[in-house]
Amino acid sequence: MAIATHAEANSLVESWTASDSRRKHVLAVECALRAYAQRFGENVERWGVTGLLHDFGYERYPNADQRADEEHPAEGVRYLRSQGADEEMCQAILGQAHYTGVGRETRLAKTLFVCDEHISFVLAAMRAASSSLGLDGRLAQGSTSSTASTPPRGGA
Repeated sequence: MAIATHAEANSLVESWTASDSRRKHVLAVECALRAYAQRFGENVERWGVTGLLHDFGYERYPNADQRADEEHPAEGVRYLRSQGADEEMCQAILGQAHYTGVGRETRLAKTLFVCDEHISFVLAAMRAASSSLGLDGRLAQGSTSSTASTPPRGGA
């Protein structure tokens, strides 16, 4: 049976992904893909599930050597196919990694690639900004509360 809902995909992510930062990353990609699916008139749930699952095997099958048919994302896609995932989703997930040689032919694949790259950049920038502002990572973790004084609106 294919993984077709957020709840099913999130259960898989939680069982295969230990790090909080990777979980937040895939949730952010899911949100972006859902927004684009709505804008493009595509299936919002299917696009969201694709975004949520795009990196679910990243920690279990790291791929430092960037092998096209082993480790991440190939092993995750093998698992998804064994669960009945549709081929467009699998191709999009494979296409996120340039070293797989899988082209980004569909709107889903192109959107996943762009959202993944941009969200990775934004989250890294938030971690850097959070650190430089003395927020100890709270900005990147979704908390904007700080003990630092904030100037009132209209200037200091």
